[in-house]
Amino acid sequence: MTPAQRATAWFFLVMALLFTLQSVLGGATQHYRADLSSFFGINLAGAFPFNLVRTWHLQLAIFWVAVSYLGAGIFIAPMISGREPRGQKWLAYGLLGALVIVVAGSLLGELLAIHGASDSIWFALQGFEYLDLGRFWQVLLTLGLFSWVALLFRVLRGRLAVEHRGNMPWLFFFAALAIPAFYAVGLLAHPRANFTSTDFWHFWVVHLWVEDFLELFTTLMVAYLFVLLGVVAEAIALRLIYLEVILYSAGGVIGTMHHLYFSGTPVEHMALGAFFSAAEVIPLTFLTVEAWTFLRLGIVQGEQSTKPFPHRWAIMFLMAVGFWNFLGAGIFGFLINLPIVSYYEIGTALTANHGHASMMGVYGMLAAGLALFALRYLMPAARIAAGIQAFGGSRAEPAPGWPHDDARRFHLGLSLVVLLVGDCIVGAVALRNHGLAEFGILGLAAALVTRALARGLAAFARGGRRA
Repeated sequence: MTPAQRATAWFFLVMALLFTLQSVLGGATQHYRADLSSFFGINLAGAFPFNLVRTWHLQLAIFWVAVSYLGAGIFIAPMISGREPRGQKWLAYGLLGALVIVVAGSLLGELLAIHGASDSIWFALQGFEYLDLGRFWQVLLTLGLFSWVALLFRVLRGRLAVEHRGNMPWLFFFAALAIPAFYAVGLLAHPRANFTSTDFWHFWVVHLWVEDFLELFTTLMVAYLFVLLGVVAEAIALRLIYLEVILYSAGGVIGTMHHLYFSGTPVEHMALGAFFSAAEVIPLTFLTVEAWTFLRLGIVQGEQSTKPFPHRWAIMFLMAVGFWNFLGAGIFGFLINLPIVSYYEIGTALTANHGHASMMGVYGMLAAGLALFALRYLMPAARIAAGIQAFGGSRAEPAPGWPHDDARRFHLGLSLVVLLVGDCIVGAVALRNHGLAEFGILGLAAALVTRALARGLAAFARGGRRA
């Protein structure tokens, strides 16, 4: 473990905190759809109105995923190069500190803007979805991302000098470089410029950056993890990477036009956007099948190893990336991207369905998987077991199924608590807004759903223990 790799533990801690905050804000956003005036008697909207909570929810989705990606890149780079230059740890800490300043400053600026205390587009709010933050914070974030690429280059420089530019170390570096390069394109969108031009550059970030270049980095990270773990040959990983590059170049780039149907662009945008958006599910299907075969190959080879494979649950998250890429981005995207459908459904729950399933399903699952991969090195099982014993636990050595059996029991209990709380909230709302008979029907339905989910969770836990 290098010093910079140990420093990434703080990245993953910040990632977890931001994800928790984003989840809480998402719950508040959904509550506002049912009751805009109060939060069960508390005037939450007075301090945190709906548009502020939703803005923060979207911004934090970018921030917590980005923090995980940056930490994972810093963690994996020494594994690729076999070395780490001096001072890398302090540069990593500096990058993390800068990210925290950007997150806090942008959220504060949005709070001031929505409460009418500031109208600055530089320090408060621009008003673009996913680019709500002020331009000053946007510039700082772009510079921070380029600084991250510079940190990676410091580590990879020796390895890159002896590698062909078509091999995986260079592809890893190019994929990392594309993240700040195409995020910087968002600076061409200006809230006081022509709407057609502004919307065009805005959706370069929303679609082309998120759904193409983050996808490419996602594939590189998944493939490299398997190569580094020694369960997949580099030639197989390269084949998957180049397949994604070809398919996304054919469909994803032109498919960006489905965001531009009604913003004043030429009619060709509607024709090309409609076709490639409808056809985008085809390359996603190919990629999902290929990725699934790739992942299964890694799991089978890992199981055949004589040594215990410590990254099983990290791989499960990576498999979830492929599934949600197909369902969330492909199927749910296809349902809303045709022009006649998009005209009527924009802003409805179908848009949120596609956004959540693809953003959390693909990038969120990868962020969690990368964190799990790194934490298995940063927090070995024996060290955690010793810590448990020091605080009064009875287990000096980890049990054979640790930590997965404990994690299953924890998530089972947590899920049941969430279901119980959800039932109470549904019951309170139903009792307030419906008659006694309707309340009884809703209560029965909630009880049946809770029972079914509880049985499913219990069966999952039993199956995990048998495995």
